[in-house]
Amino acid sequence: MSQRDCRSVHNLLYEYVDKQWCGCCDEIENFQQVMGLLQQHLTCCPECQRSVDAEVHVRQVLRQACTENAPESLRMRVVSVVRSELG
Repeated sequence: MSQRDCRSVHNLLYEYVDKQWCGCCDEIENFQQVMGLLQQHLTCCPECQRSVDAEVHVRQVLRQACTENAPESLRMRVVSVVRSELG
């Protein structure tokens, strides 16, 4: 595969892993087509597949490590700051 295809995978890595449309395509059908092309590329490019696997692994580790909820006082302060900045 070409380096251009590899750049496309790296530019759309998070969207691919999230499987969510990010506005990178004009229409959702185009997004699905782009995701299909990326999937085809991944079957032929071990380096790009390793990048996707690494991102998935990092997310799994973070999900497992971040199981505690923030204290209520911190939540209230964050909400207060956000509200004051939004006006």
